[in-house]
Amino acid sequence: MRPISSCCSVRLAGLLALSVLALSTSPARAEITPFELNMDRVKIVDPKGLAAPTYFVPSANLVISCSGSVWAQSKAGGSNAKAHGKFFVNGLDKTFLQGLARKAQDDLVAKLRATGATVYTYDDLKAEPIIAGRGRLSPDAKWGFPTWTQSPLTFLRVTPTDEQEFERGLAASPAFWLHSLAKEKKLIVLLPEITFTVPQMWGEVEAGYKRDSAGIAVNS
Repeated sequence: MRPISSCCSVRLAGLLALSVLALSTSPARAEITPFELNMDRVKIVDPKGLAAPTYFVPSANLVISCSGSVWAQSKAGGSNAKAHGKFFVNGLDKTFLQGLARKAQDDLVAKLRATGATVYTYDDLKAEPIIAGRGRLSPDAKWGFPTWTQSPLTFLRVTPTDEQEFERGLAASPAFWLHSLAKEKKLIVLLPEITFTVPQMWGEVEAGYKRDSAGIAVNS
């Protein structure tokens, strides 16, 4: 399967562009080509402070669909047609995906430093008490990564290392727990989150006189 750039959504805490490598789940993984993110799908959680001289990039989060289940049903024609489809994504190798997350993180850091800004990474600040003491998400036994479900899809949460799988808390922003550190050190926290939804699966129904049909469509 290969991703479609228009299916990707990005959540940044403050940068307008980020180039990453396209996700490929083919066994050979030999044809990985770069693509530019569709900027119409970029959402800025907090637009303040984009010109700050100092940044902290604690991680880069990839959210990758790994399985899904879709139902379709039609009764309008007087009968009852149902269809059910499931998918599971093969080839989600942990080393490969964590390497992809690291490429996204390093790309963001390099672009910021190219502007002359000072940029700290997880390795620079991991000994800070607020970071060292933060809980980490536990991996799912089947997938090897923490999972998150938004019906009808289940997603993997992928970061460059297991140590960067920070617990999220209840705040809208996944980086809000770093607010006190940002204030103390006078920096802006940037936490890019890139979502791959591949394949897409949906139900399709049709009805007529004494006729109902239901099916499942997939765009991989």
